[in-house]
Amino acid sequence: MTAGTTVFRPILIDRFLEDAIEVDVDCISDGDTTVIGAVMEHIEEAGIHSGDSACVIPTFSLSKKVLDGIASATKAMAREFVKLGFEIISTSGTADALTKAKIKVTKVFKIHEGRPNVLDRIKNGDINFIINTPSGKIPREHEVVIRNAALAAKIPIMTTVRAALASANGIRSLQKRKVQVRSLQEYNDSNR
Repeated sequence: MTAGTTVFRPILIDRFLEDAIEVDVDCISDGDTTVIGAVMEHIEEAGIHSGDSACVIPTFSLSKKVLDGIASATKAMAREFVKLGFEIISTSGTADALTKAKIKVTKVFKIHEGRPNVLDRIKNGDINFIINTPSGKIPREHEVVIRNAALAAKIPIMTTVRAALASANGIRSLQKRKVQVRSLQEYNDSNR
């Protein structure tokens, strides 16, 4: 402990990953065809919040092998959500791209475009899960409003592909078996 630090006055010790590269991936998929719109490379230390970091498209330091790995993982995640039975509701840009790819999609207005918009669909109970990866000033401002509406309606919202993939894994597990509450001892005994 440092001077003045107690269990009642903890300190946070944090550091960024050195020599690590962080990327964001934007994609759409119908489960068979997956289109990756962009792989965005962060140009600051890994660990800086995406909304605060500087990023570039196209990437400048990733090898073709790494980009192929990112594409493969993204396609697997997109296929998983289709297998889980999700239907797609999206705004104009994504909806147009999905329609061109012959993917069934219900178009909804962006918040500033009119109604019915995503907030109306949330309030009406039409949405059960949100993946929203905003970029730019207005989308980021809308992300806060969408997040607040989702929280009020108790709708899970993911803002990264990594979080969406983790959610898909959890949903798949819940579909396979019921949630069981067990003590640590019971859990430990069942794994011996």
